[in-house]
Amino acid sequence: MRVQDAAGSERDLNGILAALPEAQWLLLSAHSEIVPYKAGMPISMHGDPGAFVVFPFNCLVSLRCELADGHGSEFAMVGNEGMVGIAAFTGADPQATDALVQCPGRALRIRAPVARRLFDAEPPFRSLVLHYMQALLRATSQTSVCYRHHGIEQQLARILLASRDRLDVSALPLTHEVIARMLGVRREGITEAANALRRAGVIEYSRGRVHLLDIAALERRACECYGIVKDGYRQLRNAPLP
Repeated sequence: MRVQDAAGSERDLNGILAALPEAQWLLLSAHSEIVPYKAGMPISMHGDPGAFVVFPFNCLVSLRCELADGHGSEFAMVGNEGMVGIAAFTGADPQATDALVQCPGRALRIRAPVARRLFDAEPPFRSLVLHYMQALLRATSQTSVCYRHHGIEQQLARILLASRDRLDVSALPLTHEVIARMLGVRREGITEAANALRRAGVIEYSRGRVHLLDIAALERRACECYGIVKDGYRQLRNAPLP
């Protein structure tokens, strides 16, 4: 579906696109399309050249690093605050990581060479991309510390809150198995932590969905990493443009 055929308000569902001045948005949209992404669908995989830069509207993408034995974990989550495919702007080719859709939805995509030309030629777009890279680096650094020092229940609370922020819903299409894969832990550990939150009346789950019942209580149970990463993306929205 060409982006010109979509409702104009859909652009506002992504933080980077919404912050683009109109002139740069028109340049980008002329070469873009809006596509649906299904859960489990790869946007890019280790060793792929990365053909597209993708701006999620209402889908959730997991950036993962896999080991040779098949184990791995998510080092960053991308939703409506950002984009997938920063290698297009850094020259890091082929991709060193995987980008997999965890929650289905729609996104705008643009071919990587076109995005790179806009990056080189348009200072407002380049500034937004660089600010996003800074926020993403902050998030990945904080996540690595989180995995080392915080318990599974704290990490579960963090990832549920972060998913809610990006999907803007309180019923998340996430199973225990998917969350375990995102965090790189055993499914039994997620089930135990989820049961603790359920007994406390914080969440409920059924039919492959986690229902967030008490956001304030969930925030109290999450580690400080949630707030630090969220603040980094909040600063991105307020970044000045040239």
